[in-house]
Amino acid sequence: MNKQQEAAAAMLTPDVVSKLDVQESLEIVATLGDSFISTLRELHAPPIGLKTLRRYRIQEAAREVGRSVSWLRSQESEGNFPAPADRSAGGRRMYTLEEINAIRAYAGTLPKTPARRPYVLGFVNFKGGSSKTTCTYLASHFLASRGYRVLLVDLDPQGSLTASFEVSRNGEPVRGIDWEQTIGPILTGEIDDPLTLVHQTHWPTIDIIPASVDVYDAEMLLAVETARTGIQDNPFWRRLDTAMRRLDQYDFVLLDSAPALNLAAINAVVASDGLVIPVPPRNLDLEAAVKFAKVVHAWTERLPGFNDRKRWLRLLLTQLQKGSLSDQTHALLASRFFGSLIFNNHFPMSEAVRRGSAGAPSCYEGSNQVDRSQAEANRRVREALDEVFEEMLGMIDLKRGTKA
Repeated sequence: MNKQQEAAAAMLTPDVVSKLDVQESLEIVATLGDSFISTLRELHAPPIGLKTLRRYRIQEAAREVGRSVSWLRSQESEGNFPAPADRSAGGRRMYTLEEINAIRAYAGTLPKTPARRPYVLGFVNFKGGSSKTTCTYLASHFLASRGYRVLLVDLDPQGSLTASFEVSRNGEPVRGIDWEQTIGPILTGEIDDPLTLVHQTHWPTIDIIPASVDVYDAEMLLAVETARTGIQDNPFWRRLDTAMRRLDQYDFVLLDSAPALNLAAINAVVASDGLVIPVPPRNLDLEAAVKFAKVVHAWTERLPGFNDRKRWLRLLLTQLQKGSLSDQTHALLASRFFGSLIFNNHFPMSEAVRRGSAGAPSCYEGSNQVDRSQAEANRRVREALDEVFEEMLGMIDLKRGTKA
C-alpha cells in the first residue's frame, strides 16, 4: 500500500463514509481492491513470495515410489536414474516431484489411469462456504502427488481456485485473466477445443483452465440463448462434457463450480463421472444440500439422454469440529438418513487447511523452511486428507467399468 492509498484510506472516517452513496462506495472498494488483495496475498505468501513445492527426503521418496530406501540407493548408484540434484543443508538427498515421477516410471509404479479419457470429478454445491473450492484444490494436490496428471477447470467467476495457484502460459506468469482464457467460450459454443485455454501451474502435473469475473458473461449469454431456443433444441448443457471428452493428456479433470445453481453448474453435473457435494454439518448447510439435490434432480430429469452414462454422487462432510456436539449430532443424523451416500471419512477442520486456503502453501505443497511444529501439523492433516481422497479413488475404481 503506497502513501497515497494510505492517505485515501485514512480519510474514510465514519462521518465521510456516512455521506457516500452506493456508487461512490463501490468505486472506492474497486480502486483500493487490487492493492488490498496484493497485500493480503503477501501476508500469507512463502518467504520467496511465490509458491513452490516441497522436497521429499529419501524415506518419503521411497514410500511414494513404492520401493525401499536401499533399492533407491542401489538403482541410483547403478546409474538407472540420476541422483537428486537438490541436497539439504546436511547433505541429505532431497527429491522433487518430477524426480519421483521419473523414478516411478522406471520402477513401473506410476498409478494406473482410470480410462482412455480423463475421469471427470465435479465438486458442486450452490451454497457458499461449503469448502467446495478447498476440496477441489487439495484433491488436485493429492492426485498430483500420487503421480496423476490433473486438469482443473475453474467455473466460478470469483476465481478463488485460479488465485490459489501460480498460473503461467508458455513459461510466462499470467497476472490478468481475460474472457478468451476462461471456460466461457466453451460454454457459449464459440470454441470446442479446451486445450487452447489450458494454463500451467507451479505443479508440474497440474494444469488449469482459469476463471475471471468475465465468466459471468457466459452465464448471461447461456440464459438468453436457452430462453430463446429452449432445452430440447439447444443442448447447451452438453458443451462442457463434449469438450472434456476431447482430452487425453490427463488422468483426471476436476471441476470447481460456482456457489450457485446456474447453467454452468448444470454443465458441470452433466460432464462429471462422479459428483462430490461438500457440506458442513450445520442446519442451514444440510438443508441447502437437500434443496440443491432436489433442483438438480428436477433439471436432470428434463435433460434428454442424461442417464445414458452412469454417474455416482456422494456427500462429503466438511469443517466438522470434533469438539462440537451439534456437528457430531448432525453428522450422525445425516449418516442415518443417507447411509453410504455420505463419505465414511470427513474433511478435516484444521489450521493447516485454513492456511492453505488463505494463500499459504497447502499441506501437500508444504515448505522445507517451516518450523518443526508446522511441518508436523502439515503431516497430520495430510494423513487425514489422504483418507478422504483414497476413499474417493476407491469410488472411481469401483465405477471404472461404467465409463464410456
